[in-house]
Amino acid sequence: MRWLALVLAALAAQAAERETWLVDTGPAAAPRPGAGHTRLWTALAHPERCGVSASAGGKPVKARVLWAAPGEPVQVLIDGAATGEVQVVVGDDLKPDESWWPQAGVVGEVRSRGPGDPDSPKRMEEIFAAGRIQGRALLTQVFQGFNPCGPGGDIALESTAWIKIPSKGTWRFHTISGDASAVWIDGKQVVAWPGWHNLDGGKRGERSGTIELEAGVHRLRHLLVQRGGWICSALAWTPPWAQKPEIVPPTAFVPVSSWEARPAAAGPWFMWEPSGSTRCGGRPLVEMAFGGRSVGAEVRWRFDDGLPPDQGQAAKRLFARAGLRSVVLDYGGRQVKRQVAVRERWDQLGDWDADAVDRRLAELAGRDLKALAGDDLAAFALLVAGHDDRARLPALVPALVARAQDPKDLGGAQGDEALFAAGMALQEPPLKAHREAEAVWKALLARHGARDALRERTALHLAGLYVHVLGRTAEGKALLDGLALPALSDDERRLVRIYLGDAALAAGDVDAARAAYRSAGTTADPQDRARGARRRTRLEGAREQLARDDAEAASRLLREIEWEVPEERLGPETGLLWARVHLARKDPAPAILRLRALLHALPGDDRRAEALWLLAKACDQAGDRDGAAAARTVLAKDHPYSEWAVKK
Repeated sequence: MRWLALVLAALAAQAAERETWLVDTGPAAAPRPGAGHTRLWTALAHPERCGVSASAGGKPVKARVLWAAPGEPVQVLIDGAATGEVQVVVGDDLKPDESWWPQAGVVGEVRSRGPGDPDSPKRMEEIFAAGRIQGRALLTQVFQGFNPCGPGGDIALESTAWIKIPSKGTWRFHTISGDASAVWIDGKQVVAWPGWHNLDGGKRGERSGTIELEAGVHRLRHLLVQRGGWICSALAWTPPWAQKPEIVPPTAFVPVSSWEARPAAAGPWFMWEPSGSTRCGGRPLVEMAFGGRSVGAEVRWRFDDGLPPDQGQAAKRLFARAGLRSVVLDYGGRQVKRQVAVRERWDQLGDWDADAVDRRLAELAGRDLKALAGDDLAAFALLVAGHDDRARLPALVPALVARAQDPKDLGGAQGDEALFAAGMALQEPPLKAHREAEAVWKALLARHGARDALRERTALHLAGLYVHVLGRTAEGKALLDGLALPALSDDERRLVRIYLGDAALAAGDVDAARAAYRSAGTTADPQDRARGARRRTRLEGAREQLARDDAEAASRLLREIEWEVPEERLGPETGLLWARVHLARKDPAPAILRLRALLHALPGDDRRAEALWLLAKACDQAGDRDGAAAARTVLAKDHPYSEWAVKK
């Protein structure tokens, strides 16, 4: 058995990963901080499992991991009494020491908010204890307007600090918070403001309590329980000699120095961090900064996004997809490879402005999009499809269609989502890229064998595109007839019946169209006597919005009317207004199809004359001279005395 134990011990030692780093803490003659903080840019596979040990001149130095996560540098706190060069060993076989904390600085620990209402300090502590830890961060003071360790504000944040009290006396502490908060000093509760609330009644420091303190250093604890939204948390004090509160400044806390670290082993290495980020359509666009160390000028950076490498000692790279990414530094025949956590910049105040976003999107769009890794191409397409300015989306279509042939290549489920979202955005104003929308939707259907909800939803919208824009009614009806209705939502199944009515009307079968519209039902209450007035108000509103050149607002009102009562699609009031909306958008194809379908249902009155006049205008806008001439010929023949026959 002894040999087995030796083998197991040897295997364990072989499997263990360790790195040694050197930290310059400064000369002994310099003023000593309470602690030092450093970051180790390790190559360890699982830094989150690691512990540290430290020594200087052969003597142990107190140290501990502040926070470590995959793809991020290991953050280490070191005893401020250490001087000179400290050797720090980090490894997954070193047990993390949770017993020592330096009596310095402000450490914030963020957790997801646990269940329950924070209606007392005890419940606040229970909610904090029940949450899942998001991270720890070294703060400058207890004054937070953002989550320092992640996105979102649905959190519990405990700030543990060592505060310097310059003189003995009665000190008043104030908590200012958007939701529940409380303060303890040396374990004694000083003030609490529990419950869900806003800043009213507390933003001037009204929530406060006093405590008798001796001069010296005291342990302070501030706890915040925040229910979503913007974070607002601050600690103020009123010293014995002051008349009004002030925010406790960073200088009031025992200082922590920032110390540089470097690997003990010679050779190239690099650092990284998010230099900025923004949100486009709810999705992150992240700029990461990379800096090489112990390298010369001939450095190449290779990333896993499929794009060509960058050169230079420093590099910046845009990512439309967050997560762990592979980055390689090439220098002098050596390669340094790291798994890098691409994430948003939590401490960045506000998103980039429109010009900054545009510059960065132009940079990405200017690359060889077909070379982009599938996951990155899908993420970029989703980002552009959700952005206010979608002008770059059509340029993505060839790459999306080409890469869609391999479902695994285009990011799997995210690739499906990207194809669907791109099609929806392409067909809408201002793009009106209907052929491109058809291409990406057909690509999505071709790679989908299963009759799932996304596949059926895509076929439904492609059918609508065929019927309403491209004039391929038979193809649209075939798609509608082949839909697996149970996979669709109630509203989508209702839309199927409406589109079947549109297809019948386009074919000239008014009775079948009416039957389909009626089968779709109505969302209006038969007892609602105000429906007629509401309908009239919407119609007048649509006309008014068109007069103001706001076609989008007019379209929303018309859509509401026809969704409430689909049979309205047979009448002239919404149909003629829709034609004007399409003409205002410079999108004549759907106007022509709508008017030609509407002419099957309209009686021979002045509304029919208006429809023919609009049809001629739409054909003119589309460059269809023969169609315009034919419409005007019928108008002159059937309605020679109408105002539309002589209207320019």
